[in-house]
Amino acid sequence: MFRTFTLIVIALIPLTYLRHALYRILFGYHILRGSHIGWFTYINCRRCIVEGATIGSFNQIVCQSIYLEPGAKIGRFNKFVDCASVVCKRGSAIGQRNNVMGTRPGISPFKEHERFELGNRSIITAGHHFDLSDSITIGEEVTIGGNGCQIWTHGFDPNRIKVQAPVSIGDRVYV
Repeated sequence: MFRTFTLIVIALIPLTYLRHALYRILFGYHILRGSHIGWFTYINCRRCIVEGATIGSFNQIVCQSIYLEPGAKIGRFNKFVDCASVVCKRGSAIGQRNNVMGTRPGISPFKEHERFELGNRSIITAGHHFDLSDSITIGEEVTIGGNGCQIWTHGFDPNRIKVQAPVSIGDRVYV
């Protein structure tokens, strides 16, 4: 409760350098110079590494681990919730209003498989949904364009038994 309250207060601080300093000092987040975390972006992770990347305003990032390589960008109004790991490689970009959702704690015995990885120079535009009952790996120079694409890693067979598997999109693909 105290952690959540403190992170909300930090997200409301209008001075970027002060926000970064508090994330580093209080929570051990690794935020390098040249990185930018926008105003009112709530980040609650055990491990947070931002290396010269940009996270826009009004995002919700609640996952075990997030790693943004140099030049990676996350736009505004995105949600990364209940993921084990989010990795955005060099020059990758995530637009606005995208959702990357893992399973709630205690639901899945395979929580460590809930990994989202976006390859070098890949782009996700706006309004897409990614289900992380398992991993989603998106290769290099991929574009997920348009609006409203859904990628699911689970479903149910005719007997209502859950079926799940990882999703992998190769390099230089347009979806």
